[in-house]
Amino acid sequence: MSDLASRAGTTKPTLYARLGSKQEIYLRVLEREAELLKASLYAEYGRAAREPVERVVETAMLAFFHFAKRRRPGFDLLFRSEPGGPGRGIGERAMDEIIEHVTRLVDDYIVRTGGRPGTRTALLAAAGVGVARQVCQYALDSGEDLDVAGALATAFAQTGTTRLDSSTLRALDIRRDG
Repeated sequence: MSDLASRAGTTKPTLYARLGSKQEIYLRVLEREAELLKASLYAEYGRAAREPVERVVETAMLAFFHFAKRRRPGFDLLFRSEPGGPGRGIGERAMDEIIEHVTRLVDDYIVRTGGRPGTRTALLAAAGVGVARQVCQYALDSGEDLDVAGALATAFAQTGTTRLDSSTLRALDIRRDG
């Protein structure tokens, strides 16, 4: 806190008066990182929304890796902090919101391609978001190149997307007209 106060050109008591306790500051940082993650992903998703499905999948997968590369400390705070700590809770809530957002994108895509979204498209969205997060975390833990890991996760997701047949889609309750 002394370093923060010094860098801010103020005193510790002033810093605490304006920002609150260390815990409150930590929670604000976590919330900011969660908002930055969502904003970054949603912006990328929005740019690719009308592209062919292969491009949408690539953009969605790589957006997660790009965020981790640009904001590694924030990524670590959200997803690599101690179990049960505030970072995990805020990170998990952010992931839930991201899955909800991707679910809406999947539903929109299904409608645009002549289908009717079913009740389980969130499972498909969770699978894609989960692959991105897990592969990204593993790559960071093992010192793998994030660009290589992102390309591999993208290829995996694209292969899975192109292999979804009508029986799998029916099991997800996604109906194709005709």
